[in-house]
Amino acid sequence: MEDVGRHNAVDKIAGWMVLNNIPAHDKIFYTTGRLTSEMVIKTVMMGIPILVSRSGFTAWGVELARQAGLTLIGRARGKRFIALAGEERIEFDTEPGQVDDEPEKGETQRECAGGMSATRASLTEDRMLGCVLAGGQSRRMGGGDKSLLDLGGTTMLAMVVDRLKHQVADIVLNANGDPQRFARFGLPVVADPVGDYAGPLAGVLAGLTYAAENRPDITHVVSVAGDTPFFFPVGLVKRMCASVPLSEPVIALASSSAKLHPVFALWPVSLRQDLHDWLNTGQSGKVLAFVDRHDSVEVSFDIDPETGLDPFFFNANKPEDLTTVREALSHSTT
Repeated sequence: MEDVGRHNAVDKIAGWMVLNNIPAHDKIFYTTGRLTSEMVIKTVMMGIPILVSRSGFTAWGVELARQAGLTLIGRARGKRFIALAGEERIEFDTEPGQVDDEPEKGETQRECAGGMSATRASLTEDRMLGCVLAGGQSRRMGGGDKSLLDLGGTTMLAMVVDRLKHQVADIVLNANGDPQRFARFGLPVVADPVGDYAGPLAGVLAGLTYAAENRPDITHVVSVAGDTPFFFPVGLVKRMCASVPLSEPVIALASSSAKLHPVFALWPVSLRQDLHDWLNTGQSGKVLAFVDRHDSVEVSFDIDPETGLDPFFFNANKPEDLTTVREALSHSTT
């Protein structure tokens, strides 16, 4: 097939199989991208019983695969893989527990055929740099810095910083323009290193670049949105750290209510150069377009018990959203 988008390529393969009367029941579908719900649905509709990827997966994709009876295999590399659904189709030529690990750089990650073991080196919060993406143009809010708008004695940015500061070693703010408008926070302000308001990926690159040039002790950057004040006050970074290996550059993406929120993510500093090259060569500025080049995992979170709001999906983009924030703050203080 010609070089087209991944989902379009799947559709072309499906059409080619139909036009040429190619049976699907004895085929295995292999992709290098994440195992999303869309990929699962397309594979099931094609009638192919097994879907395999060298990359990560989403919780909703795994759930759909289980419901549909699809065999779903992720992180397939060498002799190792993770069987996520439909394990009954898999026949092992040796006992899974006897498959040797393939250590990288002296680390102790332990994954074997058929699943992941619990023993592996873990990341810790003291190696994390928080990067608050506060540099949007806020067009739907009428322009300006919406994260600095008054909410009755506080701001969205202050709330975000307060919830993040105890979970990471340090915090930087990503914003363009005059950094003095953020002076009250006493935090470094880093501008997008590429483009002009090039989107969240440019902000992520700003955080990765700051870590690489100023904090050699930092291995990962946690990006969060500056207009989403209700992300979990505890557990966000800890859970993301626990979801990825220390020995491989795996991106962790937050999700809630069966939706991915890729702005809330854990990024290995080792991906800095690849992201720089990606943006500088005019590739897509969409976060997931870059994520699909690498291994990734999804970390799912529940509705915030304090506010009843989705901790990631709710963000203040319009003036009426500020009313929702003020009402939630009022309820939390009564």
